[in-house]
Amino acid sequence: MRYIALFILLFIEISLFADGLMVPVQEEYPYDILKNKITSVQVDIHDLIGETTVYQVFQSEWSDTVDAVFAFPLPQGARATRLQYSVGDTMVDAVLKVKQQSTTPGTGEGGIVAKINKYMGSNVIKLTLTGIEPYGIKAVQLTYISSLIQYDGQYEYTFPLDTRDFVNQPLDFLSLDLKVHSSDRITSFGLTSHPDFQTIESSNNAIHISLLESKAYTNSDIVFGYSVDSDSLQVTLFTWNPDSTDGYFTLIGHPQKEAADTALPSHVLFLLCNSNTMLGNKLNQSKRAIEMALDRLDANDHFQVLVYNSSVEALNAGFMPASTVNIASTKSKLESIGTASGNRLDIGLQQALAAIPPEAVLSSIVAFSDGKSPGDPKQIEASNEHQTGIHFIAIGEEVNRFMLEAIASGNYGSVAYLREDDLLAEEMMKTIKRISQPILKNIDFTFDDPGVYAMYPVKFPAVYAGTDFLVTGRYTTAGSATIIIKGLDHQGLNQFSFPVLFTDNFELSRQIWAKAAIDHLEALIMIEGESDSLKNELFDLSLDHNIRCRYTAFEEDDYYSDYFRMTHGDPGTEDLVEIHKLNREPETSNAFIRNYPNPFTAYT
Repeated sequence: MRYIALFILLFIEISLFADGLMVPVQEEYPYDILKNKITSVQVDIHDLIGETTVYQVFQSEWSDTVDAVFAFPLPQGARATRLQYSVGDTMVDAVLKVKQQSTTPGTGEGGIVAKINKYMGSNVIKLTLTGIEPYGIKAVQLTYISSLIQYDGQYEYTFPLDTRDFVNQPLDFLSLDLKVHSSDRITSFGLTSHPDFQTIESSNNAIHISLLESKAYTNSDIVFGYSVDSDSLQVTLFTWNPDSTDGYFTLIGHPQKEAADTALPSHVLFLLCNSNTMLGNKLNQSKRAIEMALDRLDANDHFQVLVYNSSVEALNAGFMPASTVNIASTKSKLESIGTASGNRLDIGLQQALAAIPPEAVLSSIVAFSDGKSPGDPKQIEASNEHQTGIHFIAIGEEVNRFMLEAIASGNYGSVAYLREDDLLAEEMMKTIKRISQPILKNIDFTFDDPGVYAMYPVKFPAVYAGTDFLVTGRYTTAGSATIIIKGLDHQGLNQFSFPVLFTDNFELSRQIWAKAAIDHLEALIMIEGESDSLKNELFDLSLDHNIRCRYTAFEEDDYYSDYFRMTHGDPGTEDLVEIHKLNREPETSNAFIRNYPNPFTAYT
């Protein structure tokens, strides 16, 4: 097997952390968090794209009015597309503003706040909610897009529900409604974390399951998986163009599940960090993952291992054929590696790129890191002379996310984020499997001719067996078109043609494109530094598409805060309330809150 660049940085895989929590601002509140009464999850999966909407109801257990911060641990590659909260019995939209999100939920930096911050990870979404009445109910509904973990024709979806460190009371009820729309034939599926689910629909290309539990303890994540079978390269096109403006498209490619004898020979370099910060499980599990990865190499592949701390050491004299003897010798050398001082990922990457031989048909670097290292994405990109894919396996909660993603996006690569207490070797092997079996490199896309522009990713990596790839962009002309994918395979130049139709059937395409554009601009800022033009472009994208970036944050709508205050008897506000009602009535009535605490009524 071989290792190559993952399809796109747009959708990257991480381990998830926890269900949403509501943290009180007032230190006098008698508990660490507000009580979570209901968690209701709706998931729509289109191949490797997942759209999740989670609705949660919280209750204050205090005799005074309380302010609280809702916090939810988004997957590292995910972005929220809508955030709503309840005002009375109405769900209203939080407003996205040009303002950086606060770094902590609640007040203070220590105690439970610090613990929750660590638990939530670096891609947390937050919203401060004010004026929750004594023993009152507050609901929040969050929608976000993310990717499924995908390798060897298998897809995994995880919803973060494990809050055992903070929650010791059961939910009143937990519900899940999950649908899969697959372009390939589905061969198996299951909800491994909660086996008592109900199958509503199961066919070759669709799955619909549900789960309903009363008095449910949130001590494990929801984990769903399914497998597909595909014997040739196919594509699925999703487009959106509902008005006179230019449209949006998302193209998902589905390579065959197995490469068989068609895989390209590969040069793989494993870059192992043995800094003191990797002491213990992180280093041992990284070595174990490399050992298992070596066993997956084909006889035509070549490999090398570099170890970096304050300097860089090569385990072998150069790239070696993946023979049984060479693999056994390298495993023996790995076992003797201990920790050392220093953490110079930048030097390690420069020497790794310099070690790639010019005769390499396809090359990749798999770098194990805790991210606590300097790095210049622009310099590393300039040193990459052989289109080498750089893939990071980042371990821990304090990794330098922006640096790693900027390097990966500029070098045909990917980032996988793992927690220290994960089964590290097992999770690392998922990444290695996912970037194995290269079947097509030097990819070029031609669209004949819907007027395609603003495509992402900017640099497109190789295509691999069993691993979907994704391209997103804008287009000017609706109607019939032909997509041509060209590249080099084991026999030379090859191309694949696919007749498609650009229409307006999938609004999520707009959000996927906006997310990719925001990711790209944030990477540019990391590489080139902040500039007014880049920041203004990022502001516009974020606000136009209601997707938070590094310079924007969701806040309560000032109108509804005033409206709620006025309806609770402030003197002299009656006329103003009636004016507000005429100009802006609440949009959506919420049945869950109206029927609480009995959500099982027929009306609900």
